[in-house]
Amino acid sequence: MNDQSGNLSLLIIDDDAREVFEKKSNFQLDLLSGSVKKAMNGAKSSDLWMCPIDDIVIMEGFNVRSETAQYREKVEKLANSIIENGFYKSKPLAIFVGVDAEGKNVNYLYDGHRRYAAAKLAISRNFELPNLPCVTSPAGTSLEDLTIAMVTMNDGDPVDPFGVAIVCNRMIKGGTPIEEIARRLMLSPTYVKDLLTMMAAPRALRNLVSEGHVSATLAISTIKKHGTSAPAVLQEGVEKAKAQGKTRVTGKTLAPEKVKTIKPEKRDLLQVATDWLARNADLADKDKRVFELAALLCEVSPNEVEGRYAFKLKDGAQPDATNSPAKSSGKEQLALAPEILT
Repeated sequence: MNDQSGNLSLLIIDDDAREVFEKKSNFQLDLLSGSVKKAMNGAKSSDLWMCPIDDIVIMEGFNVRSETAQYREKVEKLANSIIENGFYKSKPLAIFVGVDAEGKNVNYLYDGHRRYAAAKLAISRNFELPNLPCVTSPAGTSLEDLTIAMVTMNDGDPVDPFGVAIVCNRMIKGGTPIEEIARRLMLSPTYVKDLLTMMAAPRALRNLVSEGHVSATLAISTIKKHGTSAPAVLQEGVEKAKAQGKTRVTGKTLAPEKVKTIKPEKRDLLQVATDWLARNADLADKDKRVFELAALLCEVSPNEVEGRYAFKLKDGAQPDATNSPAKSSGKEQLALAPEILT
């Protein structure tokens, strides 16, 4: 990694992560400006260039958006919109007119990949769309300019943090200082470094971020706290969130559950309740509301009462009333349980 990266290292890359990382972060293409008029030969101009869709070339590995389920869902939605309403000229594709190895002019797509994919999908469903509205990049545009544009031109539907991290890494490899990256992407230098830390994480963790289960901020803080265990910690958080009917993990989800401290004055009463339930197991097994009543009296959860009750039965020890120092009022309250429940 370039020395200007602040000596950032790829902390925990696995083989799968390395493959994706290398393909996108090492993307390079020698861009030589070509002739717009020659490249658009056969295209029609009406304020915009109406370019034949087959003349548009995808730069493999250039687009930093992750092709997740959400990405495909967006493409499907756009395709349906195109079929119903046509391709909006107010949302043209952005083209860099370059020259290939054979000296031919090429229309490279650098912004509008989902709209392009949606147009292709609409055509596959027998929708006629021979030409797409396109704008060309200004003269003197560099590959770095095109890369930055993927982030800065998409305010309405921002590139996910993983994609922004790829952009940061490409710029660092190109020799751009972190401070300059931060300025051009309108980010803080600290956030740029944090994104690169996330970029170094295994694919499992990055997927949780790109799919919206975990925020970039939480992923980064978890990496700093747990290191190589971060993916497992976050995955456990996802499962916990699902059990709670949620789709997104938060810091609160990952926080260990606090054990409720039983008040000293209720501890003896809880022991009496457990003993009483053990002596009246038939009633306890028949009507679970006795656990709720005992929990209410002792100011604990019903699960706490049931757990102690189950342990008492397993232990097999019969409680000795003389060893139960609870107040008589507590015993009297528990003695009324069968009457209250009927």
